[in-house]
Amino acid sequence: MTDMCLNKSARVAVKTIVKYQRTVGHVFCAGLDTSYEQIARGAAKVYRRFSHDKALLAVEARAKAEHQGLWRASRKAR
Repeated sequence: MTDMCLNKSARVAVKTIVKYQRTVGHVFCAGLDTSYEQIARGAAKVYRRFSHDKALLAVEARAKAEHQGLWRASRKAR
């Protein structure tokens, strides 16, 4: 995420406030949605217990199919 956000303006699009006043939202750096970008790079997975965002799930499926990042090992298992 450093390459996405270092020395760039950032904003949080708040989705909700949860237990203990924790903020849940999307971080944007220079207009880039870091959640989607990390998942697309295979640097993160969708936490299905709390996220039902179909767009994020589609990005994750594409990253898996393309063996990006943490999904790279699945290519070697064949």
